[in-house]
Amino acid sequence: MTGETIGINDDFGVASLVASTYDNKWFTIAMGLFVLLLAVYAVLQSPLFDLRAIELVGADRVSPDDILRTGELEIGANLFSINLRELSQSLERIPLIEQVRLRRQFPGTLVVTVAERRPIAYLSSEGGIWAVDANGYPLFKVDRMSMAIPLVTAAPPVAPVIGESIDHEPLRGALRFVEALSVKTRSNLSEVHAEPGGITAYSRDRVTIALGGGGDAAEQARVLEALLDKIDAEGLSVSRIDVSRPRAPVLQQ
Repeated sequence: MTGETIGINDDFGVASLVASTYDNKWFTIAMGLFVLLLAVYAVLQSPLFDLRAIELVGADRVSPDDILRTGELEIGANLFSINLRELSQSLERIPLIEQVRLRRQFPGTLVVTVAERRPIAYLSSEGGIWAVDANGYPLFKVDRMSMAIPLVTAAPPVAPVIGESIDHEPLRGALRFVEALSVKTRSNLSEVHAEPGGITAYSRDRVTIALGGGGDAAEQARVLEALLDKIDAEGLSVSRIDVSRPRAPVLQQ
């Protein structure tokens, strides 16, 4: 009897010890989680991590105010409260921004690295004159043409929509040609007209440049620039250059 009684008491003591250890373990875990939550809350509420500055990298036309306004941000917001993915999607809706990367720079700076769309031509449209990039994205309207880039006209007329590339194949061909030119030659063009029947450019010194229905824009640009160098070097008088077939260009006096 004595042996049986001792055995029962021993089992009870071991069970109590195991239960106590189990309870202590979960208590410790619970306390650890509670302390962690307090730490996270303290970080989120700490003014140390308030947004103090927007650092813009790669931007010429986009400003920190554009970032704040488009992202609906305020100076003083906690850096950890900013959803970088949602902010990136919002910023890519700015017409001038092609790509954007975001990162937090502690304690209080948001670094915004952008690749901007570059205006290569003005576009005359039914709604006014727009600066457009090489892919036909309207970037912004202008009251006057102050940049050394050509005016592009299209037939039939186009109606640009912010955030959408213009769906006009002859116009796309004209923009590809303008993009392929050097800055010097591009600045010497006054107008490029694009229509289903072909693309025609006009230089500021009144030379007509026929491009045909649009071919290899890079090759046409290369041949044209070589011809312009030759004309300038030899002092030739030329009124028309046809590079619709760039391997057999035609000059007319």
